[in-house]
Amino acid sequence: MDEEKKKFKFKIPAVSFRLLLTIVFIVFGIAPVFIYGRMVSRTNLSSRIDARKIELQTKGLMLSNKLTRGNFLKDPKERESLNSEIDAVAEIYNGRIVVIDKSYNTIVDTFNLAVGKINIAPEIIDTFNGTNTNIYNRKKSYILQTMPIYETIDNKNIDGVLLFIASTDNLIAVAEGVGNTERFLYITLSAIVVVLSIITAGRLLSR
Repeated sequence: MDEEKKKFKFKIPAVSFRLLLTIVFIVFGIAPVFIYGRMVSRTNLSSRIDARKIELQTKGLMLSNKLTRGNFLKDPKERESLNSEIDAVAEIYNGRIVVIDKSYNTIVDTFNLAVGKINIAPEIIDTFNGTNTNIYNRKKSYILQTMPIYETIDNKNIDGVLLFIASTDNLIAVAEGVGNTERFLYITLSAIVVVLSIITAGRLLSR
């Protein structure tokens, strides 16, 4: 009876145990790499978007102050001299700049699509009421920034609104390029982990 029990006693083959140990090492070695990679990829684009939002906020403030000082909304001569700068800023950020007066009439549009038209977008109304907009539209890949244009530097009555829309396609492209490089690095690290796991498991079982 004892001999029969010994015959049917379950034993884990050395090869299977080595395979199991190797899989454990691989899982615990690769999992942190991919978790870290996922976090870095998300943070990469998010940090770029946040930095661009701050940049647009600063640029929008500087431009709206220039328009205020230059009496842009009331002096056609000053308007001509500042239009070139507005076009240049819009081009740098691959975006669109629109200037609306207090009658909600569009007097400048770098796309030349809405000049002379009424613009009562919620962001425009909010800015006239004292609340600026600084948002990122993930679906359409752009950042929208609004800034008030005052009557004068000393007089804080809002005379118009500067609406700045900047594309984020270039940021997404850069983030994807960095992500591809990081993925190649993670695959390389994973291959190294697999090799080291096999070697380590073999050495542990050979002792």
